[in-house]
Amino acid sequence: MTPEEYQQYKNAEKAHLRKLRELKKAVRRLERRKDVRASLEDVSRSADEALETHQEMVNRLAQETARLEARLEIALDSASGSEDPKADDRPEYDAT
Repeated sequence: MTPEEYQQYKNAEKAHLRKLRELKKAVRRLERRKDVRASLEDVSRSADEALETHQEMVNRLAQETARLEARLEIALDSASGSEDPKADDRPEYDAT
């Protein structure tokens, strides 16, 4: 092998190694992006689940409040004597 051939081979190998280094950097960048994207999706999914749970709790609270207000109004009506005379014909509701 002549010194010129040796130098050409060496330069080709250096170019190959540089290209390989750049490719490895690109792979690491893509893996980081993938990890960040997965983390963001996890956070987004968790936030959606928390909001959904919150909304369910608010809805249950609103239903319970409406039920208790209705019971209070019925109790106040019967205490004040202004109860509907037809109320005795209606079936009694027990939510307990």
